[in-house]
Order: sequence, then C-alpha cells, then structure tokens
Amino acid sequence: MPKKSATLSKQRFKHTSPETTDLVIPAIEESVSVTRRVRETGKVKITKSARYEDEVIEATEMHEEIEVKRFAKNQVLDKPATAREEGNVTIIPVMEEVAIVTKKWVLREEIHLIRHVEKSQKPQTVTLRKERVNVEKTRLK
Repeated sequence: MPKKSATLSKQRFKHTSPETTDLVIPAIEESVSVTRRVRETGKVKITKSARYEDEVIEATEMHEEIEVKRFAKNQVLDKPATAREEGNVTIIPVMEEVAIVTKKWVLREEIHLIRHVEKSQKPQTVTLRKERVNVEKTRLK
C-alpha cells in the first residue's frame, strides 16, 4: 500500500503598498512512495504427453533407371562439342586433344660468307717486251 506524507511550510510574501503588513500563507505538499513485494497466490502444474497414430496416405513413388550406351565417333572438330539433350537422351561428348604432325620447312640457321679483299704493293721481277721505233727523215737534195 502506498505511503503518504505531507509537509507544511510557511512562506512570507511582501506587498509593495505601504499600508499592508506581512502576510503568511501556508503551502502544503504531498508525496507518494510505491513499493512492491512478491506474494504467492497459487500454484500451476503443466504436463505434456505425445500420442502416435498410424495414418494411411496416398504417395507417388518414382523409380528411374539410366541405360548407358557408348558410340565411337573419331571425328575431327574445329571446336569442342557441348553436351546436349535429344528427347529423353542426354548426349555427353568425350573430347580428346590430339597433336597432329605436319611437315613444314623451318629455317634453322643461315651461313654468311664474307669476303675481305686485302691490297698490298710488293716488288716483283717480270719480263716486259718493249719495242722502239726510230724514224729518220732525210732530205733530198
């Protein structure tokens, strides 16, 4: 239950007129304080149980079987083939990258022959043929 308390205080007010005297007016203030306490008022008991029953339901059961067939192709393709479906058949290509040997001319190296000409002057003895012609002119008298 809340507790109540009251406080009485006196305050003086002065009037500005000269013929009045001091007047005392009482002021009252109340305050409330609330507290709680736990009190048992009764008890509760809870029990839980489970029960199992069989029930018949309609369910669809499906069974699927896959047959695997392999077909040799040995075809040369420009690009890799992709998996595809044709009706209820899924076709998965098995690719192999194969090196193909071709014959081509490959320039491995070049051999460059460089001529160096060297000139020098050396004295040598050689036989030269020289002819001289002497012409004499005479005057007729």
